Amino acid sequence: MQQFVTSNIRSDDWAYVDPQAYYPAKLTGAATFFWSSGNLMSSAQKSRVTVCVISPQEVWVLKEFGGSWYSTGQEMIPTYTGLFGTKSGWGFLSLPNYRLSIYRRVPD
Repeated sequence: MQQFVTSNIRSDDWAYVDPQAYYPAKLTGAATFFWSSGNLMSSAQKSRVTVCVISPQEVWVLKEFGGSWYSTGQEMIPTYTGLFGTKSGWGFLSLPNYRLSIYRRVPD
């Protein structure tokens, strides 16, 4: 996770990330926000976000930030799952699906 995130975020980025990517993103020195703060971000902050590290199912959030976005093609796909896949109801016998994709804002 750390290598994936730090290799895709620059120190001058404003990054919006899924919670599991928050601490690796902070290591880059980028301004970093995660999903629960999405609604608390001002319009000015949202317009400054330059990179998103999110699940492919969460691409709807890009609309919240305005502007145009593109996928960089970089993805972290889990190489294994727990005994019962990624269904969280099985507790430690399952693993969360940490599939993440990188999206960048198209420069103005």
